[in-house]
Amino acid sequence: TDGVTTAATLRNTHFSYMVGELDTDYGRAARCKDFFNQVSALRDDEGSYPVEFSFILNKGHGGLPDRDLLTRQLTLSRNAHPTHLTWQLSDGATPEFGWLSTSHPAKGMYVDASISGQQINVSTKNTESLTLWLDEKIIALDQDVIVNDNNQQRVVSPRVCLEDLCQSMLLSGDANQSYA
Repeated sequence: TDGVTTAATLRNTHFSYMVGELDTDYGRAARCKDFFNQVSALRDDEGSYPVEFSFILNKGHGGLPDRDLLTRQLTLSRNAHPTHLTWQLSDGATPEFGWLSTSHPAKGMYVDASISGQQINVSTKNTESLTLWLDEKIIALDQDVIVNDNNQQRVVSPRVCLEDLCQSMLLSGDANQSYA
């Protein structure tokens, strides 16, 4: 939906959708095509944005072969700990995303964060606060981490904390998305 869904956040999400050529109510066919063009413009050589779009000729809103995609979709799995996240908020309802969180979620907030070895690169726009939830699944916690935050470099010593682990589990509700 225009203004509600952002393509940027789908960097690591296996996602497929389809629309019929004759499904023109509410501009649906055109909006689906536009959204796929946005996704396509974001793709890079890392295999990011595994989004598939099918434009079905001579079909309207119903009778689409979407259940045919189920077999393929079931073979895919979620990477619970991606090393590159892009998070663009279209409202203030989501305070966490993967290993990122903010105490002030707001429309227009944008974060692009990537981990390579013991280095984390973070680029933000319209972001008041940002917490990086690190864990041994994505970084060596017994070594210092170099954080490049909007081109400002600093060295951080990670700390393991049971309270942080519990808080991250409360935030996500998913044991696979917990960080110490």
